[in-house]
Amino acid sequence: MKKSLYKRDRFIEKHNKGASLFKDFILGGQDGLVNVLGIILGLAIGTGDIKVVIIGGLAATFAESVSMGAVAHNIVTRFLLKILA
Repeated sequence: MKKSLYKRDRFIEKHNKGASLFKDFILGGQDGLVNVLGIILGLAIGTGDIKVVIIGGLAATFAESVSMGAVAHNIVTRFLLKILA
C-alpha cells in the first residue's frame, strides 16, 4: 500500500509541475497587479505629478517582485526540508 501511494505521489509531482507553475504565475501576477495599481492610483491622486507616479510604480513593482520571490523561495525550501526530514 505504501509503495503504491509513493508511485501515485511521484506521478502527480512529475505531471503536475507545469500546472503548479502556471497557478503560481497567475496568482502572483494578480496579487502584484492589484498592489501596484493601488499605489499608482494613490500617488496619482495625491501628487498629480507624472514623474512621481512612474517612479513610485516602478519601485512598487520591484518591491513586489522581490517580496513574492522571497516567499516562493521560503515555501519551496520548507517543503523540501519537510520531505528530507
